[in-house]
Amino acid sequence: MKAKPPRSALPLPRYVRRKPWGGRWFYFFDVPTWARKKGSSVQNEPLGSNYAEAVQRAELVLLPAFDSWRTGGSDGNPDVGVIKGTIDWMFNEERGDREAATRAESWTATRSRDRHQHDC
Repeated sequence: MKAKPPRSALPLPRYVRRKPWGGRWFYFFDVPTWARKKGSSVQNEPLGSNYAEAVQRAELVLLPAFDSWRTGGSDGNPDVGVIKGTIDWMFNEERGDREAATRAESWTATRSRDRHQHDC
């Protein structure tokens, strides 16, 4: 049996858990059971073994998104989870481009005599 890695005195954000594996600590974001049962849009997520990156992702993306879900989105921060330069931002940009292209295709497929009904 391998010995547990040395304990760290560094604080962890809410719902972030540390688990030993292979002689190192790995970090996980664990949504509370009560929130999962209520259908939380934020899911459990492995955060890796790097403490700084795990804390940053938890504090800048996951906790604000969880708090927004918990308060019904009334936190006044509609872009939670979409921080420029992150992978979430990249996917959000791609999704937006795809939706715009689909709207343009449907517009050109609309007959010209019916287009005046669709103008806003």
